[in-house]
Amino acid sequence: MIITTEYASIGHNVQITCPGKNVNTWRKSGVNANLAYCKNGIQHIDNRTSHKISKGHNCNELIFNNFTMDDVGIYVCITNKTEMGNFKKHGVEVKLNSLKIVEANHADIIESLEDRLVNITCVMPDATKDNTLSLTHQNTSLATGGSGFVQYSFMARPFHDKEEFACMFHNSEIGSLLKVCVQLNVKLKPRVTIISFPHSEIAKGERIELTCNDLSNKSGNIERFSWTHDGIQLKTNTNSLLFEKAGSEISGEYRCFATNEAGEGFDSINVIVTCAAIENNIYGSADDLPGPSVASQNRGEVYSSIDRRVQVSDVETVNYKVSMKGYAKQQSGS
Repeated sequence: MIITTEYASIGHNVQITCPGKNVNTWRKSGVNANLAYCKNGIQHIDNRTSHKISKGHNCNELIFNNFTMDDVGIYVCITNKTEMGNFKKHGVEVKLNSLKIVEANHADIIESLEDRLVNITCVMPDATKDNTLSLTHQNTSLATGGSGFVQYSFMARPFHDKEEFACMFHNSEIGSLLKVCVQLNVKLKPRVTIISFPHSEIAKGERIELTCNDLSNKSGNIERFSWTHDGIQLKTNTNSLLFEKAGSEISGEYRCFATNEAGEGFDSINVIVTCAAIENNIYGSADDLPGPSVASQNRGEVYSSIDRRVQVSDVETVNYKVSMKGYAKQQSGS
């Protein structure tokens, strides 16, 4: 008796097919009672097993409802008498489908973090050297192996998130193919950006707010925020900074750092505080003003001018020019 092999998964409906034609009877090896028999081309299921076995499309098939460990075994199908007047037996060994991906959880999902090493290990404990295991992604083979073991390793990148990986088992003797799939979920590092309101350049005394926002919903919960100003750590752990009346001292580069389980992400922004132009009337003589001056005299009139560049804040200087006009005193003769 030639025995072929088929694989079944616990809890699934499983169909087995006899290698021979014109099946007369189905029975389980070691059990005397028939499971099913065929009469006039119609399959009949034994009443004692009708709760577990259903009719197939023809007498050559047998269907198990909700396959269990008790159903594992060798099933014998007996064909009608041959021309020689003999019955012929064929065996179908139903084995438990033990093909699995080791790292997958009960929901067939592998969890990982961005830039972390991912191992996908496929095993088939009862596989033989004639059997082949292969790992694939998007119909591309990643790795193949025999003797019931194959593994593929790679670094988790953002584009791997929600991607499906498959492990396939091929029996070279009967050409049977089994397949299990897993989904890879990758938790990403924060992708943050700093938003300034109303904008990043404001006048002195105005209000400005900086908010650090996560651009992606794939990075999960942000565990910690931190800020620096021109490289100096600020004493805050919130995602926003508020300055009600901005002074020149808040100008500079701000960086926001966001941290989660996968790692850290940051963004930076330059804040500029400007000052309004200063206008002053300066009275006095040219001699009272600091710095070099240029004076000329014409018909008793005296002109003096002074150019200056004055630092009015930490970030702004103002150029001014002062011109003065007067009259020279006349010397009386003796």
